Amino acid sequence: MRSKAMVLGLSGVLLAASAGWLVFADGSRQSGAAASQAMPADDSAQATPLAASSSPSADASDASAQQRFLSEVAGLVITPVAAIPAAAPSPDNAPCGGLAPSSAEARAMAAQGWIITSDHKAGPYRLIAAVGREQAGTSGTCLRGDGRIALFQNGQIRALVQEQSPAGDQPTRIASLDPLDQGGFRLFDGDYLGQAVAGLQIGSDGSVRIIPQAKVDTACGGRARVPNLYNLPINRAHDVLARHGWVPAGGQGQNGVPAPEDCAGTGLGFCNYAYQGAQGRLTVTTAGEADYPPVVGYGVECTGQAGGAG
Repeated sequence: MRSKAMVLGLSGVLLAASAGWLVFADGSRQSGAAASQAMPADDSAQATPLAASSSPSADASDASAQQRFLSEVAGLVITPVAAIPAAAPSPDNAPCGGLAPSSAEARAMAAQGWIITSDHKAGPYRLIAAVGREQAGTSGTCLRGDGRIALFQNGQIRALVQEQSPAGDQPTRIASLDPLDQGGFRLFDGDYLGQAVAGLQIGSDGSVRIIPQAKVDTACGGRARVPNLYNLPINRAHDVLARHGWVPAGGQGQNGVPAPEDCAGTGLGFCNYAYQGAQGRLTVTTAGEADYPPVVGYGVECTGQAGGAG
């Protein structure tokens, strides 16, 4: 989970309006990603599959790779690769301030023209999320395109998660990834208000699966359960939270929905709603000026664990 763009300070000033930051009451935050404009993919930006062979040993290796890397989400594939592909040239690229590459694997991706958005170590792999294009938007948001997630093992790239058919100038479906409370990752798209699109799991045998996103996540080390709220109108989110034991922590608003704790007066109109559960405090962030604006992010501050998140 991550807060999309906001927790407002006591002064009412927006502390963070960038898609991809989870901001907590103590000021700590967890990087997710801002978003960007998709670019038409050309051959130079595509992953280079391992060379095919008619030999029995090569065929067995290919079958093993297919079993090891599996996508259960339509439109997303995991492709074994032998080398890092170059990002497609983007003359209109306007980087939004992505993640500074710190690991050797992230630096290798950046050297091929990729903009790094996420860098995580998980099991035998280092996962690097990157995009080929960014364009800044209002309220600190960002549009991202031509996304990849590179899987490195022992310093060598092994596979790429990518779109099966990149959607031209549309935002990429895989702009970044955030770790979940009890293992695995959530994948986010590259729209201005990036939404969760899938999950990624790594098995004990090193297998990697792209899976549909879960309806309920855990937080606070598995002690709390938080339903998936992304893109739900706040009134529906409120009802779902009530069924999972989360109660409003603020004042009463209209039509049974609690009053927001604070809102940004400009830009995309971000608002925070507070809920309390047995294991901590949940902040739900909406965007827009509709009667029931959609949820664009959420995060948990666990009791006795500052900044805990699912």
